[in-house]
Amino acid sequence: MIFPSDPFIQQNGWAAAAHLAASQMGAETILKEGWALLKATLLFHSRDAHVAISAIQATAQLSLHPSTRALISQEMLEPLKELMVRFETEPSVQEASARTILNLAMEPALRDRLMILFEPLLRGMERHLGLPGLQAAGCGAIGHLSLEQKNKKEAVLNGWPAIKRAMLKSGCRRDATLLWRGCSAIAYICWEHPPSLATLFAGGAWEAVKHALESVPLNPQVTTWGSCAIYSLASCPRMATIMAKDGAVNAMRDRLRSLGERPAVKKWITHGLSRFEALGLDGDDEAHVV
Repeated sequence: MIFPSDPFIQQNGWAAAAHLAASQMGAETILKEGWALLKATLLFHSRDAHVAISAIQATAQLSLHPSTRALISQEMLEPLKELMVRFETEPSVQEASARTILNLAMEPALRDRLMILFEPLLRGMERHLGLPGLQAAGCGAIGHLSLEQKNKKEAVLNGWPAIKRAMLKSGCRRDATLLWRGCSAIAYICWEHPPSLATLFAGGAWEAVKHALESVPLNPQVTTWGSCAIYSLASCPRMATIMAKDGAVNAMRDRLRSLGERPAVKKWITHGLSRFEALGLDGDDEAHVV
């Protein structure tokens, strides 16, 4: 490192690295040739927001690739936590950090250790309600972290309120990516932690899913994950009855007609409808969700 004390060079060097990390070969080369530089950058410039943004954005890009995730999780979680806390008011730091957590949480073996970033993630989501990328990545991260046995209680008690706030109260509550990530998180939590069904339902999970289906009615991912969430929530007959009266069955039938040629959409709508059909809830007299 020829200019370790020059923040401008460090900032732009890691901005370039973020672009190179878009490919797996580029990411692996950076880790092999430049990992020590990244850590040194954070050591020399840990209080420079611009350098921190570039370094974390590079880390987020690197974490897209399964071959790089283990090393990042071993060496970057504590520095990342410090930067998330130090730059809590900096939107770009929080968004890139949330994307990093989401990418790393795709690996089941890494989920437990990622919980050290859970509280900073929730604080960032609460502070930056108008940032769709942060809210979407945050919801996705909470959902994936909930799949780890040890994390379920935390995901329900503290993660669910953040998901609900993002989907129903944030300034980006009509963003399609945020909505399908939120629906997927609801589905994951319900699948892996059945006792949470009552908590989520009472807390507005159906309202959040219904809002997602109404906001972007022709989005395949929102429809797929919304149907997954309905399928999970409808495992309780009482909840299924309430949702049926509020238009859930006809909503899925409407989506089946418009998006049913897509295999994943058709699969989960069919699964969702089967819950209601088993209870004799055919939806003929329901109000439609448009």
